[in-house]
Amino acid sequence: MRILTLFTATILAPAPALVSAGAIDIQFTGSVLFAAAAPYGATISAQTAISGSFLYDPTSLQTHTISGAAGYEQHFADGLIVNFGAGAGAASVHADDYIVQVANNVAQPGGGTADVLTVLFRSNNLSPALTQPLVVNGIPESVGVMSLNFSGPNSLWNDTTLPPWPPLIGMAGQSIFSHLDNGSVDVLSNVRITAPEPSTFILALCPVMVWACARCRALKRRNC
Repeated sequence: MRILTLFTATILAPAPALVSAGAIDIQFTGSVLFAAAAPYGATISAQTAISGSFLYDPTSLQTHTISGAAGYEQHFADGLIVNFGAGAGAASVHADDYIVQVANNVAQPGGGTADVLTVLFRSNNLSPALTQPLVVNGIPESVGVMSLNFSGPNSLWNDTTLPPWPPLIGMAGQSIFSHLDNGSVDVLSNVRITAPEPSTFILALCPVMVWACARCRALKRRNC
């Protein structure tokens, strides 16, 4: 649902969609490279399409340090959604509790450096541990991993704070989905950020409309 309003005003630059009182909503797509196992009984095969989204609050405080990256734990109902395929055998993966990591100027195997954004759920090896399970096709799972790793130019940000209006479109990388948390990989995929969507409203001029549009998007996400 989009709500359009007309004003005589200077148009601001497109901004990520706002949900849940200031959270940024990022969408991504991709496809499976290989599937070595059937996590939680899902029959995922190579070339299976992926789509999904994740939310993060850019005002979050750092909660974790993971391999030199700053981690920011996020708590949103269905804040992380990853859909593998459609129909019988498909997997819809949701998490309410997960970490968004920011790394700056990470050395790359082919040379040079990159800025890296990672979205991570894992059941083990985190301190402090996440408190909510991974949910796969509506069933809570106490053990598992769902991670998304996006790389971009090393000029995207200058430190490891959460970017408030991130220039993330086009950042690409890989995702890992596994029913274990022991370093094994059930499903490896290519992923690419395709949005935040351009805003259809002007924040400074219409705070009530911002709330209404954000509420609509939040309700739509809960019905995914």
